[in-house]
Amino acid sequence: MKEYKFRGKRIDNGEWVYGVPLFYGDGIFISTGELKNNNGADWRIKAFEVDPETVGQYTEHLDSNKKEIYSKDIVEANIYSDEVPQILDVYYNDFMTAFVIDYVDSDSEVVPIGFFAGSLRIIGNSIENPELLEK
Repeated sequence: MKEYKFRGKRIDNGEWVYGVPLFYGDGIFISTGELKNNNGADWRIKAFEVDPETVGQYTEHLDSNKKEIYSKDIVEANIYSDEVPQILDVYYNDFMTAFVIDYVDSDSEVVPIGFFAGSLRIIGNSIENPELLEK
């Protein structure tokens, strides 16, 4: 069964929150799935407003350290040689209808992430480490 999970950076404190996105008014919130008692009157879903630019979806793949890979992650792998790791950007490609990895330092074609998922290592993300995407 497909696992739909997202992450985003909270507006109030900048911490990452993981769960399901909710759209309310002009904002995007991520619900952790926890219920919160509202003074005994009712129950509410715990959700946090996030910066829309930081929202990324779980790719359903793990890196070589068993960490979940999300869109907007930056990974590295020794795909062509054991000496020089390639830096790769992770994102969803609408045309391929798949999460892909794209080589940051070359004009190579994008590749579906599933081909190399177990050999990838997360080294950052495009939100907190945009310098890793500079050629």
